[in-house]
Amino acid sequence: MFLLVELPLCVLLLLVIVENTLRVDLFSASTRYTAALLVNCCIAITYPLNLLIYCTMSERFRRMFCGLFRRPINSNHAEPLVSAGGRRSLRTQL
Repeated sequence: MFLLVELPLCVLLLLVIVENTLRVDLFSASTRYTAALLVNCCIAITYPLNLLIYCTMSERFRRMFCGLFRRPINSNHAEPLVSAGGRRSLRTQL
């Protein structure tokens, strides 16, 4: 789905680059504006669809996404840990 939406934007940008580089009018300003508006609207519409696809396809993504909005159950006993990669995380003792 990503390529389906991004490919028209790529084509539009290439045409604008050719138009500006060679100083040739391939299409009018209103056509360029309409095409850019249509492509950007399609891209904006796919953002929620991508989230829906990720949530339905991956259980790990759902857990991580829900974890962004949950607080630890007992935050008084939370202690920071440093993993092998140097990232900090919280471990809650129950």
